[in-house]
Amino acid sequence: MRIERDQVKTMLILVSLSGAFALGVYVPNKLKAANLDARIAKARYQLGFELADTRSLRRLAEDVAQLQQAVSGAQRYVPQRDELADLLRQISHQLNDQQVGEPEFQTEPIRHGPDYSVMPVSLRFTASFPEVFGFLRQIELMHRLIRIERLMIEADTGDPTRPLKVEIELSTFFSMPEHPEP
Repeated sequence: MRIERDQVKTMLILVSLSGAFALGVYVPNKLKAANLDARIAKARYQLGFELADTRSLRRLAEDVAQLQQAVSGAQRYVPQRDELADLLRQISHQLNDQQVGEPEFQTEPIRHGPDYSVMPVSLRFTASFPEVFGFLRQIELMHRLIRIERLMIEADTGDPTRPLKVEIELSTFFSMPEHPEP
């Protein structure tokens, strides 16, 4: 069987066209499909993280809602203005209830901030441990927001029956800063 020259040319043309089709259409589309598959895999991977993030965001939103509910039900408050006399009366009443000895008050200058002001107060007194504990518990139970900055308790090691010497620095807050007039 003899192959004619025209048949060889036809076969070469068919092979050339097949090669051109493969190089011009099939290979680029195969590369494009591989690239799209990679992008899909990456998008699915990111979507998995985003779904996890939305679950954690949902959980975080629930936590925030619970905290807001707890805060709204809290008994503590930040007054609108400086109520130093009222605070000192409340503390004095608590000290009298605990029957502490030699109470001394010292107020510090008020520190004004952009949203609230801090009113520091120093206390010194002598008392037994149960009285100190009772006073601190009463401070903690006050409706006004108070933060104990420093607590120093000193005992006489030579005589354990002597009362403890107590120094407390506490701060309370009010929300409308009263800026001193020039």
